[in-house]
Amino acid sequence: MIRASSPEQTASAILKSLGCGQPIPVPLGDLCTKLGIDVLQARFKDDNISGMIRRMDDGHAIIYVNRNQSPARQRFTTAHELGHFLLHLRSTDKEGLIERGDIQE
Repeated sequence: MIRASSPEQTASAILKSLGCGQPIPVPLGDLCTKLGIDVLQARFKDDNISGMIRRMDDGHAIIYVNRNQSPARQRFTTAHELGHFLLHLRSTDKEGLIERGDIQE
């Protein structure tokens, strides 16, 4: 478990533990792949939802980002949901962290 006194130190420790150093911009796709997280674009019932994360029964996770939002916003949302995954690992489950973020099929 990684413990640090600030979000910045936590992020640096996570990047280092995954062999990513401290590149700018952070390679979110590579980080998600190394952590077993798929990132998918989705359409939400409420278009104001930017994204959500779900942990599957097999332990991997899926980050869903709102496909109607800009690429910059999708990147921010991916990073935000990755933060939930890393900082709230035990509370991330297959039901997702945002109850109202139901995905439209």
